[in-house]
Amino acid sequence: MQIDPVLTLVLTGLFCVYLWRENRILSRRVSGAAAHESNRRYKEIFDNGSDGVFVVEVMRRGKFRFESLNPAAVQAISPHESGLSGRRFDEDAKNGNDAELARILSELAGHLRRCLGNGLPAEYESVFRISPDGSQKNYHIKLIPMADDGGISHILCFLQDISTRKLYELELLERIKLEERLSGFAATAPGFLYTYRHGTDGSNAMTFASAGIADIFGLNPGDVAKSIGQMNLRIHPADMSGVIDATAASAADLTPISVEFRVRHPEKGELWV
Repeated sequence: MQIDPVLTLVLTGLFCVYLWRENRILSRRVSGAAAHESNRRYKEIFDNGSDGVFVVEVMRRGKFRFESLNPAAVQAISPHESGLSGRRFDEDAKNGNDAELARILSELAGHLRRCLGNGLPAEYESVFRISPDGSQKNYHIKLIPMADDGGISHILCFLQDISTRKLYELELLERIKLEERLSGFAATAPGFLYTYRHGTDGSNAMTFASAGIADIFGLNPGDVAKSIGQMNLRIHPADMSGVIDATAASAADLTPISVEFRVRHPEKGELWV
């Protein structure tokens, strides 16, 4: 039986169209499933993130409304409330039941308007009072405007707790001030002032040494910053064991060191210390 070539061509074309349609349907189903999985993962990240994330809707006449917040953002902004989503800033400000919340929203609104004014991201730091007893936390807030065909409709906001970093910065500042005061005192005090550190790896160094080290040992402070090896070489060999024993006893008993020894100064000769 001979098959009409035209009929064969038509049937082949119809079969190809059928396969194409089935492939499109399958692709849409797969894409839908992939989108659903992507949304599910995004929601998990959004809900479980340690940093606060929230979206602010830009309303008419410069008003703002919380569109969505993750738990970390709610805990930071208003730890005693859970219904922030959907609420307008101005309504909370007028309500007046929570003065701290009103202050946070007023400050946030000012920076949001700055984003709207120039269309650029904004960043600032703020202190939130998290409990009636005055406990506070420091936050770094970053605002990212999101535009569509009608302009900026939403602003994505991130809250990062920087309280630990701020505490470290304050401690570091106080330590620097103390070291500056000690350095000023050491520069004018007679003799040689220093701090000594024995590391767990067996290293020995002077984390601070006054300029008086030049008078006693003929060295510069930088010569002993990482190791006191050069200083030990200037101690008389016959007295070195006594210095080592006195240092070990002080470390073991946490008692003051009191020891006398000779130093061979490169310019002044032998000195008793």
